[in-house]
Amino acid sequence: MWDLNRAESALLRPGYKVRFTDAGPLPAGGLPASTAQASAAAPSGAYLQIITPGLHCVLQDMGRPGQTGQGVSRSGALDLGALRAANRAVGNPSDMACVEAVLGGLSFICHGHAVIAITGAQTPVIITNASGLQWSADNYQPIELEPGDKVSLGSPSAGLRSYLAIRGGFEVTAVLGSLSTDTLAQVGPLLSRPVTDWALTR
Repeated sequence: MWDLNRAESALLRPGYKVRFTDAGPLPAGGLPASTAQASAAAPSGAYLQIITPGLHCVLQDMGRPGQTGQGVSRSGALDLGALRAANRAVGNPSDMACVEAVLGGLSFICHGHAVIAITGAQTPVIITNASGLQWSADNYQPIELEPGDKVSLGSPSAGLRSYLAIRGGFEVTAVLGSLSTDTLAQVGPLLSRPVTDWALTR
């Protein structure tokens, strides 16, 4: 009924007429076992290692307009202005995907050199380098990271969602033309795991 590898993922759309026919008895061995998903390949270049994803942490861009006929909502970033601002701060096209974090709590380690920006909610941003030295960074400003730098987002004093952009974007396979995570339809990459690695494009 649903296969993301097809041109039209949904087998049936609203308005389709369906005729059921007898397919006969099941094969002797029963239904075939589901195929296990292959594990993600290890990042080949610089990447961010998610240490704690916080309450809710997903990848979002401008969403998937025009897919409601397949039962997939537009999804995408809730605060499009903050997403665009984060991308502009690091020199990306304004519609590139960002990490959307709810109520802070996100922390990650940078493996390699990177430039990031965090926008949206007024969230404390604490950076700890490999030597243990800590300092705070401003929202809506580019932040240059060195290998081993750890970035932690505190609880916001105002607002709900923060957006993390990185120069060059995230190297993630698009699903139905978007990198957005649709939690209802279970479409798109999910970051809500204890440890997740995201490669950076160059």
